[in-house]
Amino acid sequence: MPTMRRLGAALSAAFMLSACGSAGGDERELGSITVTVTLSRTGPPGPSLDHSPIPGISVTAISTSQRSWSASTNSEGEAVLSIPPGEYDVDIGYCPDAPQHVEVTAGARASTRFDCLAP
Repeated sequence: MPTMRRLGAALSAAFMLSACGSAGGDERELGSITVTVTLSRTGPPGPSLDHSPIPGISVTAISTSQRSWSASTNSEGEAVLSIPPGEYDVDIGYCPDAPQHVEVTAGARASTRFDCLAP
């Protein structure tokens, strides 16, 4: 019987410790960034590409502590990243106006746009 009591006491202690640990964790409210990536044409007249959405582009937000979050643009050329509040450099890798600096606030949505030039 002493073994059963010890097991019961150990399980009770583990349950109480796990409940205490989750009550005051570092769970801050998230904010978000909506990133829009479009394509514009330069040069002689041709098919209109001005501000055409680019799907499937990898978007990365890097915090000041060098932690990163990534998403891909949808068919509308938009990606949404839900991330902790703070300052981020948002990059798509190949657009001349990348990276862009964005500040995220808890419970709010920031936005930025990359308008890439077609060759």
